[in-house]
Amino acid sequence: MKNEDVIRIALWASGYDEADAIKFLDDVADVSALISEERGVWSFIHSSVQEYYAASHLMSGTDNEIYDHATLLRKVPSESTREQVFRFAAETDSFKFVKLVELPFLEDVCAPITTTSATEAQVVEWLVRHTENIAEDKNSTRENLFFTVWLNTPDRRQLRMFVPAQHKHAVRLVLLASSIAEQIESLAKLQVVGARLLEEGADRLDTYLKRMAHQKSVVEDEETNRAESGKYLQDLLKL
Repeated sequence: MKNEDVIRIALWASGYDEADAIKFLDDVADVSALISEERGVWSFIHSSVQEYYAASHLMSGTDNEIYDHATLLRKVPSESTREQVFRFAAETDSFKFVKLVELPFLEDVCAPITTTSATEAQVVEWLVRHTENIAEDKNSTRENLFFTVWLNTPDRRQLRMFVPAQHKHAVRLVLLASSIAEQIESLAKLQVVGARLLEEGADRLDTYLKRMAHQKSVVEDEETNRAESGKYLQDLLKL
């Protein structure tokens, strides 16, 4: 962060004049050793320090603010930074993190499926919603066809499919369909790739459904315990 921006923040936070704000920043840098200045640019000494304070700020908001900020944080391009902030946030308040950050995220990943298991029709519906692209691979040969189903799931793992020569033409016709929905629905019906597509899609979805069900149980149990504790405290206060 540029020097003038840091000074402006120091002025806002401390109410000092500019000279005192600069001295305040120098003192913070010397005493805490968490921030440093070089050639007019201030930065944390390590990215993990910045990520920790970002997590602290995230979890210090209201329930709505935590949810909204976590939703925005999911869009940060750097996966390592994003996940490290979430790890620190989970350590700060595990219950709020699960309820307001992780569970809503899992519900979005599993959407439109809300049950603990999925039928084949639901797997197709889930694949339609979470497929970003389907494209033939460069390693296709004159005899065989390889193509990839690109999913927008957190693990970013793709479904890689193989088609033998005798079925290559039929699959290529499907891949020419104008929409992802048409492609997925048609592929699921093709004997040569349908079973594998559904199996791998179901395995991927099942992982998230199980995690979502577990975290829902964690939240429900904790809310029950807190309600019972609150009632017990109220009963004590009446004595």
